[in-house]
Amino acid sequence: MVRVGVLPVCGHPSLEQAAALLEFRRYVTASATRRLESLAPSETRDRCAMTTRVCHGKPYVEILRRAADAADDLIVLGVHGRKLIDVAMFGSTTNQVVRRAACPVVTLRR
Repeated sequence: MVRVGVLPVCGHPSLEQAAALLEFRRYVTASATRRLESLAPSETRDRCAMTTRVCHGKPYVEILRRAADAADDLIVLGVHGRKLIDVAMFGSTTNQVVRRAACPVVTLRR
């Protein structure tokens, strides 16, 4: 005899789960913002205006959208190639931004 059970389909989270997810997203956003802001030396903050933004979504889409919304003149991206072949080929995010950006893009290797 084969027993077949029916499991409830959870298409939408409960109100408690939705609230917990929203609170977690706020925590992650605040934490990431603090970490990003701590990366810029104080000398840099004195010389230019800096804005820290944390976005949720596909990285290259959000970078391009934010740059277009702010009418940015330049996008600077860090690349982290470890081998010569890695430096020759960009990662997928960098590649998409370089190909699709309306303004110049500078890539820096750390």
